[in-house]
Amino acid sequence: MRAARGTNRPGAVAHGSSGISDPQALKRRSEAFNLAFVLLGGRRAANGFLDSMHPGMIDVPRTRVGASDLGLIEVVRVLRRQALNATPSEIRP
Repeated sequence: MRAARGTNRPGAVAHGSSGISDPQALKRRSEAFNLAFVLLGGRRAANGFLDSMHPGMIDVPRTRVGASDLGLIEVVRVLRRQALNATPSEIRP
């Protein structure tokens, strides 16, 4: 990890660095963010979803996605369920 400019704190991370070196984990996080962005309507909603706890999940979605492919599947299920529940009842299938 790189130290952030202008800080004396050990372990400080510069903005724009996710701290993940595994390319597969970065790809999974990107896929989850892109889906959340489309389903929830923007960057703030997507980040809010990925950084908060949800019923039925044992960890924050962003952490689950970075851990494994199964974590990505779990997060996508919760995200799709939440997006479906947020749609008006007149247009639900």
